Amino acid sequence: MDKKCDLHDQEIMEIKTEFGHFKKEVSAKLDELFEEVRKPLLTEKEKATLIISMIVYLVFSINYISGNNFRSIKNETQIEKVSEKNDKMYDILVSIKEDVATIKGKSTK
Repeated sequence: MDKKCDLHDQEIMEIKTEFGHFKKEVSAKLDELFEEVRKPLLTEKEKATLIISMIVYLVFSINYISGNNFRSIKNETQIEKVSEKNDKMYDILVSIKEDVATIKGKSTK
């Protein structure tokens, strides 16, 4: 009977040893995973590059919008000039029409 107990004790010791190794491996893996999780998403260089890129994009966007706004103002000015010319042409046509009507009125009498 003593042999059975010794065998069982040996098996239990082997299981304890294996479990100890397993525990160490799991702890090491968990430590590696936690280190990966704690790492920042972006490095300092990547953050700086991202900020600079955003600033450049913002400058180009503002420049583009300002250019469109300037062209819009320029178009409004040109439209006003054309409108003034059209108004002058209309006034001249109305006066010519009145002169023609007056001349026709005199010739029919």
